[in-house]
Amino acid sequence: MTHPPDDVFARVSQLLGKRSDDPAVVAFHAARGLKPPPIVTKLDMLYDVRDQEAGFTLNYQAEVLLPGCYPPRREGGKYVAYLASVDFRPSFTGRIAGELDVGLPEAQARTLAQQFEDGSWSTPMYRGHVVRREAGQEVVFLYDPDDDSFAEVQLQLVQLAEDDPALAQLASDAKASEPTPAPRQFPRRGRKAPGNEPLPAPLAALFELQGSDGLGEIDLEVLSEIEAGGPAAWTGNKAAEHELRVFAQDGSGGLVAFWIVQHDDGAARPLADQPVVFLGSEGERGAVASDLADFLHLLAAGIGPYEVVEYGSTEGESPQPAIAALAEQFFPARGQREASAIIVDAQRDYADFADRLAALVKH
Repeated sequence: MTHPPDDVFARVSQLLGKRSDDPAVVAFHAARGLKPPPIVTKLDMLYDVRDQEAGFTLNYQAEVLLPGCYPPRREGGKYVAYLASVDFRPSFTGRIAGELDVGLPEAQARTLAQQFEDGSWSTPMYRGHVVRREAGQEVVFLYDPDDDSFAEVQLQLVQLAEDDPALAQLASDAKASEPTPAPRQFPRRGRKAPGNEPLPAPLAALFELQGSDGLGEIDLEVLSEIEAGGPAAWTGNKAAEHELRVFAQDGSGGLVAFWIVQHDDGAARPLADQPVVFLGSEGERGAVASDLADFLHLLAAGIGPYEVVEYGSTEGESPQPAIAALAEQFFPARGQREASAIIVDAQRDYADFADRLAALVKH
């Protein structure tokens, strides 16, 4: 389907600053045949959705420095995200701000930018010129300093400066209104930390699969048993051994473990019922799956623990039918589970893992 490009700028201008789940935003994606607005699980990432046909990209993020958006917050396991900017590439044929186009010579863009005190700027990558700024939005033309060619146009929100005192006040107000979470129940600490122990049957089968058919492109090595020592080495705290059971690692040395926080009448549930978490070699930390069944379904989608914690990734991976068969064999009642739902559920229910791990660290 071919879409007329001329009204795109006006339409996305009306959507700028709206939540990614706003009905108008969702309808715009659907009308243009784009993939749905992204599930945002990281603060320091820009999540883009490209319209290859028309030559523009919608950029979503959770950290928007404006009242009503700041500070970032979670709902249902994912961050509330906003359409923060739109990039228009040289192939875009519509009008920019109603009267300009991507062929605007830099000299004219520089002249238009003179009306703003900070209208022109330069970095090693781009020279930028603000040609419009109104209603909390600005239009910036970018040019490549290496060959003086046009690079792109950015339509973006005019946000507060990072050191603006208003942001600190917004964060303080939000913290004061947060409900107090129910305290976690952690394992009792005996005199001796737990030692190595056998893998649960589903993981033992995954270990055997790893040795025969492999796990595809997933960066994961299942260990031959539950290993002690890793959590203490990661945190510098022997007490961590009581709360974490390491059963796998990735190529960089990151640890994959059960977090022992599910209990019945004071007794810890079986390992298969505990959430799966990741402790990265570069300090990454976070929940991966709510239990072993969900973890297997995540692997079956071709997604490893690092990708979940670092990128919230659910796309572009190769499915692993053999792992899906293991999930069906050991957890038939669970049924099929979408990777996006697995990640959202885990990060909703175990969002406090990073804070707990920080409390355990004694380095």
